[in-house]
Amino acid sequence: MPIPGLTPAGVLPPGVYDCTLAEIKQVFASAGATAHRRDIYDALLSCFGEPQLADFVEHALVDGSFVTNKVDPRDVDVVFGLRAGALGRLNAAMKTSGWPLMFVALLKGGTTPIVRGCHLVHGFPVPIGSLPYHVLLDQFQHERDGVTIKGILRVRVQ
Repeated sequence: MPIPGLTPAGVLPPGVYDCTLAEIKQVFASAGATAHRRDIYDALLSCFGEPQLADFVEHALVDGSFVTNKVDPRDVDVVFGLRAGALGRLNAAMKTSGWPLMFVALLKGGTTPIVRGCHLVHGFPVPIGSLPYHVLLDQFQHERDGVTIKGILRVRVQ
């Protein structure tokens, strides 16, 4: 299903919409978009570049001002839904290597560029089905007023 058109309020209609990174680029960071929008997309794309991502992450929920009609969004927010056992495997790997720390920093957006005092990606790596996952899923589907419902995007990691 393609990414739906935005509502008159400039947000996605309520729901969770499966899409690809290419579709996100086409809708929110095409050649006609601002350079800042394209920078945010490039930062988002960099978070998906880790070769081991699919071993730990099942999907990413994408939200934030980037997936609105704001001409100059601040950033993109992403929940990285961790697969069952991912945290345990990362913790075990930390005993012999530093790469899990760098991997988690990547998922949190800590390796993305800082523009106007803000990382372009705010990432939240949390286990699917956990309380933090459900809290963020709910939060991402509401405007800041806490009442207005909006949609989000889901990118499956393969």
